[in-house]
Amino acid sequence: MFIKKWTCKQLDYNICTEFNQPQHLRRLVHMFKPTDITVSLHFGPYIPSATAHEPNSMHNHLAALSDTTLAMEKDFRLDCAHALSLPPDSSKKELGMLYGEAGKGRAFGIQMLRTLTAIRKFVGMMAEKRMAQTKGVAIRKFVVNGPGIHDKPCAKLQQLLKEDGLDEANKMRGAYATGERVYVCVRNDLRRAFKYSLAMPATAFKMSIGNEQLLLFTKSVPVFHCFFRTNVDEQGVVQLITEWQKGERNIEEIQLHLDRVIEPNFVDHLNADHADPKRVKVRRVVNGRKTTLYIERDRLGSRHLALRTLDTK
Repeated sequence: MFIKKWTCKQLDYNICTEFNQPQHLRRLVHMFKPTDITVSLHFGPYIPSATAHEPNSMHNHLAALSDTTLAMEKDFRLDCAHALSLPPDSSKKELGMLYGEAGKGRAFGIQMLRTLTAIRKFVGMMAEKRMAQTKGVAIRKFVVNGPGIHDKPCAKLQQLLKEDGLDEANKMRGAYATGERVYVCVRNDLRRAFKYSLAMPATAFKMSIGNEQLLLFTKSVPVFHCFFRTNVDEQGVVQLITEWQKGERNIEEIQLHLDRVIEPNFVDHLNADHADPKRVKVRRVVNGRKTTLYIERDRLGSRHLALRTLDTK
């Protein structure tokens, strides 16, 4: 029981294996009452080695669904159809290998889906202020990190999506973002590539954060990073910056992945300064204190919102 009296300023939680118990992380936050919380996703792999992006790389794709069933994608189905056309002895051996790999790939996909869903649940609890640890303790910083620079789509799957057409591709990406299914690469070449990996970026998985949650959470949390896709759009960002300029809220640094691309001129009605080719600037004066908000211009094109403020003389 003595541990309940411990406190700490900073809590770093690194997810290195399947994570399906967000209540465990919630208990730690309750227990230690940190002011700075960082959750990082290191469980993977997320992308195969560079050789897997070559056209001749031997691998197929499948989808692990939220009801724990499996769906084979077009390339996997083609391999199965080819195996069925072989002589009976060869066909049985080839199909057995394909189905065995599909089962293992499905198991990996379900682990990843549970992990991403659990992270979303915890982030949602934080954003909606349902964490009891906020009672008497002010959270200053909340960061949710994705896998980092290796979090990229599979080139072969991207090509398959192009062949299927834009509507079907968007439908598949939407199913992944909402957590209905995850897409898995299953590889035959073990020399330089992982056997199983996510075929779509982990950070394309959507957190349950929209405009309302963003505005509520950042009212009291000045530093907020979420490197997963969110439902935040231009309307929410404009309201956030407008309230900041009026002095109704304070911001230190906000970084998150938006639902859609925002054009750099979205805050021109707030007298935005575009003189700097890299940053859009918005200024305010509150109680004689001058502050400038910087928006990273280039990142907006990739749905990445990056805001930070600095006092100016």
